[in-house]
Formats: sequence, structure tokens, C-alpha cells
Amino acid sequence: MKPPPRSGEPAPADSGLADEAPFAELRPLAPLRRRDARAPAAVGPWPLRLYVRAWDAMLGSLPVLLLAVLAGLSWWLVRSTPEPEADAPERALRHVPDYTMQHFAMSAYGADGRLQHRLAGEALRHYPDTQTLEIDAIRMVGFDTGGQLLRGRAERGWSREDGSELRLNGKVIIQRERLLSSNAPADDLGAGRLEFLGERLDVFPERKTLHSSLPVTLRDRRSEVHGGSLDYDHVQRVAVLAGGVRGRFLPPEDASRLAPLATDAAPPASAASAALP
Repeated sequence: MKPPPRSGEPAPADSGLADEAPFAELRPLAPLRRRDARAPAAVGPWPLRLYVRAWDAMLGSLPVLLLAVLAGLSWWLVRSTPEPEADAPERALRHVPDYTMQHFAMSAYGADGRLQHRLAGEALRHYPDTQTLEIDAIRMVGFDTGGQLLRGRAERGWSREDGSELRLNGKVIIQRERLLSSNAPADDLGAGRLEFLGERLDVFPERKTLHSSLPVTLRDRRSEVHGGSLDYDHVQRVAVLAGGVRGRFLPPEDASRLAPLATDAAPPASAASAALP
């Protein structure tokens, strides 16, 4: 037995099958209509339909138009961008001096502070393209730790900027002085003064060597030797002559028959005024 409904509540409907409508009386739902994208174009006057279709076509082709515009802008930027200038070839340096000196003297010192060699001359020209020096009326002095030294002079000189090589040209005279601290007798060939005369001599101060591929004359107070080339080691005091070597060797009493050494004769006025120590 069902409880009575509360006041204010509707009476529940009877859920019995006898009270329901028969299935034959149920009407089917209407089918869903497919939405046609062109439906708006089917309504309204024909100008409106044309406008809608044109708008749809433009929207469909918009990505292609944007890509075309971007491609055109890229091509324009490439054409408008200036090409990088080709690296200009380095300007060849002319063989002209960048500085000169007159009546100069230059000295080089070793790590111990001792004077190693010195250059002097009437004029000096520095060439930056070859990093070399040209010297007129050159005079040079080279020292060693044993107290022995080389003196030299020539009409012209050529030197590397670092002083590793010196070329003497024109009436070259180089003198190897005796050992100042040596106890050897003055007539000893190894300890006495020796001269090198020629038209060209190459001096290497660091190695303390001389070289010439042109005829050279070696002489001291008792001998005179001529050769077609020369290699001289100042440290070992060894001279090697080659190419038609000939010479004269005289006893001490006949030494006056040889030409006097350059230091015994009066030096030219241009050299005497700037003689090195």
C-alpha cells in the first residue's frame, strides 16, 4: 500500500504499462539537416552571392598570396643588399727610406751589458719594405769576451734590421786586432794583426764569421796571401782560402818589402774624423 502524498506535491504518475501510449502512436524524429557551406550564397540577391563566393575564394588563396609576397620581398632584399667589397690588394711598399740619419753611430750590447759590436757612418737609410739598412762610409767594430776585436770599413754597407748580417762593399778593409790580454809574442801570426782586403765581405756578428765569394787578400807584417774566396772563423782564428790561392812569406828582416798595413798608413780625412775606438 503506497503512502499518501505529502501536501503540495503532485501525485506520482502511474508507471503501469496500461497507462503508456502504444508504440504505434510514437512519431520518429526528423532527420538532421546537413549544413551546406554554400547555403548563405543560396539566399539573397545575386550580387550578394557573387560577393560571398569571391570572399571565400580570396580566403582560400590567402596563404598562397602571402607566400608569394614573402618570396618577392626576399628576392628584393637579396638584390638590394650591397655585395661585400673584395679585399683590396695590399699596397706594395715602395723601396724608399722611411727615415735617414747623418753622421750616426749605433751600438749593440749583450745580456751581460758588454759592448758586442758598433756601427757608424756618414749616412744611414732605413727601408721598411725589406727591413734593411744602407750605410755610406761605414765603419764597424766587433768585440769578443777574450779581448780580441775586428775593425772594418768600406765605402758602402748593407745590414739587416736585426743586425744578424752585415755586407761591406767597395774597398773593404777588415782588421783582426791582437788579443789585448794575450802573452803571445808580437811576431806570432795567431796573436798579431791580420788584414782582410777585398771588394766585398759579409760579416755575421753573432757567429763572428766572415765570408766572401770574391777575391780576397790576407796579410800581416810578414806575409800576404790571395784567394778567390774566403771563410773566416774569428773564434777559432781559422781562415780558409780557395780558388787560385797564392802568397808571399818573408822573414822578419825583409818584412819592409811588403806594403804597409792600412793602420800604419795615414787614414783618409773622412775616416780619421770619425775613427772608432
